[in-house]
Amino acid sequence: MRAFTFILLCFLSGPIAFAQQLAIGDWSIHLNYTHINTMLNANEKIYVGTKHGLFSYDTEDGSLTTFSKMDGLSSINITALGYNSEAELLIVGYHDGQVDILQNNQVINIPDIEMADIVAAKSIQHIFINNDLAYLSCPFGLVVLN
Repeated sequence: MRAFTFILLCFLSGPIAFAQQLAIGDWSIHLNYTHINTMLNANEKIYVGTKHGLFSYDTEDGSLTTFSKMDGLSSINITALGYNSEAELLIVGYHDGQVDILQNNQVINIPDIEMADIVAAKSIQHIFINNDLAYLSCPFGLVVLN
């Protein structure tokens, strides 16, 4: 009888003790951010591009912010990052040729390289920003983004 009462109490109290804090229909993301491809230090933040997404570490307050496809990024496997301090925007380049611009918590996608009729690989390898132009190095050559 004691064993039956113990099992009954475990079943009744278990769902209450281990209930999730998310509402029905909400999602929680738990991505692996350990496969780091690129890093960038800009404006008191360290931006880190990984295989599964992007995160930033604020050096002033120690906060961590993550970004992924569920947050509006257009692809995965970030290979290059560039930051324009005058416009306060982050340019994100991906292995598949996608380019995202993050500014004021908005993501603007530029799919032109991925959609181009090029036989070579389209990955963005490096991003260099000078004035209002971003220079993206790719295996097939250089792309200038205005």
